[in-house]
Amino acid sequence: MGDETEPPSKNIGTFFSHGSKKLILDTSGMEHVRPHGMAKPFIRRKGITNAAGAVRGNEVTLLGRLIYEDPQGDNSAILKYNGDFNNGDIEIFPETERVLFPPHGPWGKRGVEDFRLAKVKLERPYHGFLVHHDGRDARTEYIRTTERDPFDLTDWIRFGIWFPNIKVGKAIDLVKQPRYKERWASDHATSEHLGTKDCSLWPEKVKRPGPDGPETEYYGVPIRLLPDMQIVYVRDFNELARREFWQDVVRDLDDHVLLERKYDWEKSHIGLAGQPMIVDEGVLMFYHGAVMEPERIYRFGAALVDRADPQKVIARTRVPLIEPTESWESRQGVVSGKVVFPTEHINLGDGRIGHFYGASDDCIGWCVTPLSYIYNRMESV
Repeated sequence: MGDETEPPSKNIGTFFSHGSKKLILDTSGMEHVRPHGMAKPFIRRKGITNAAGAVRGNEVTLLGRLIYEDPQGDNSAILKYNGDFNNGDIEIFPETERVLFPPHGPWGKRGVEDFRLAKVKLERPYHGFLVHHDGRDARTEYIRTTERDPFDLTDWIRFGIWFPNIKVGKAIDLVKQPRYKERWASDHATSEHLGTKDCSLWPEKVKRPGPDGPETEYYGVPIRLLPDMQIVYVRDFNELARREFWQDVVRDLDDHVLLERKYDWEKSHIGLAGQPMIVDEGVLMFYHGAVMEPERIYRFGAALVDRADPQKVIARTRVPLIEPTESWESRQGVVSGKVVFPTEHINLGDGRIGHFYGASDDCIGWCVTPLSYIYNRMESV
């Protein structure tokens, strides 16, 4: 599968260390600098992490999550940065920082969390998925850029679409699988709504049987209802706001499975790591895997899936592609642990993929992997 000229590396830590990984943005020396454009009360920065990114020519736009302290505790906002891109190397300019999404009501009173970008083949606008938190619920908002200027990542149309639109108790009653009942009862014990994060879009529309029989084109929307990954299909994004839609999804959740946990490094849960990518062999889907005991460790891997059928998995990485090896990936962040948390991937067009990733809940890293390295770590499913 793919280019097999490079033998598998047995030592991931050696292959991806020092020269291969690059810290591109953190808060060092800026802990008490108020972010440009922030009107709300502010005490100090705690970390900048989990960025979405877009590359056009030699220009980079980075949308990272700033975690900061205010008089009520931890809060967060999405900051926008500009940067340069040159043959796989990234440089981000901190002086270009501006607040793009501050905490926003009604669901963002305690933070606007990880932002995800997506493009759909043959469509102009960028699609966006933005997580809001009010201290109790995490709700995802769907937005997109304009047809007039689709590459302007500061101008977003907001439709009032928040999802998943289902209460936790109702979801637990409807879902059939015990593992979901138990996990949701534990993780959402204080929440009103069932939450999902790590959302994106399938990179092109998917043909599926329509409600009246003939094949219809749908948007595929990967989601994460813990502990695994699922996908829902919509013809119109307004469907994501319908209670009946989510009741049907939860009731028939086995029909929506995208990827389930399989290996030890995914023991706690898995989640999508930015938009899946079309490659010659199908669609490459990066994801993170988490282990929470005896210590908190996030690593990342990939699955190769059928281009026409997102739920048909061809192969996946039996060992992580990248794991924490550097001091800045394992230092005390907002939460303790060793963390590499992939969030965006750029096809460099020469057999290499570039990865933006959050590190230690504290900073943002960048690395480049050959496709051959990825494929050599996969096993057929």
